[in-house]
Amino acid sequence: MPTSRLFLVLLVAVGLVVAVDGCAGLIVRDTNNVPAKTGKVLARTLLCLSTYCISEFVMDDVKAKDTERQGRAFLAAQVGRMTYDDALSEFGAPTSVGEGSDVFTALWTAERASVYSIGTAIGTEHRGYRMQLNFDRTAKVLRAWQFDRW
Repeated sequence: MPTSRLFLVLLVAVGLVVAVDGCAGLIVRDTNNVPAKTGKVLARTLLCLSTYCISEFVMDDVKAKDTERQGRAFLAAQVGRMTYDDALSEFGAPTSVGEGSDVFTALWTAERASVYSIGTAIGTEHRGYRMQLNFDRTAKVLRAWQFDRW
């Protein structure tokens, strides 16, 4: 491959990485006003076209990490406060419940698989989470929690 063509390919690749990396600021949030939301949607549309929509995958990942961070903070604040009944109303019925001598464990899990294509390439993605909440058997109050996302 000639040097000038290689340079052009590298330049385009670096441009795409920079464009995709800057996408987190374009996430539309509830707190944005209407002009900001409109501007972000317009910029995302143009960016999507120029990056073969790779930017949207990056923003989905950033949004998921944002949501996970908020969820972890919420659970950390609920230790000693959240009851099992509160957890049921917040998260719905658990996938399973395990009994112990001093505690019982409620487990929520979910997994999804998706297929996507970019140009002629086809890929798959598996995402899911596992949330385990340990409650005091007598008081039914949250003692500990664990959350994993993939």
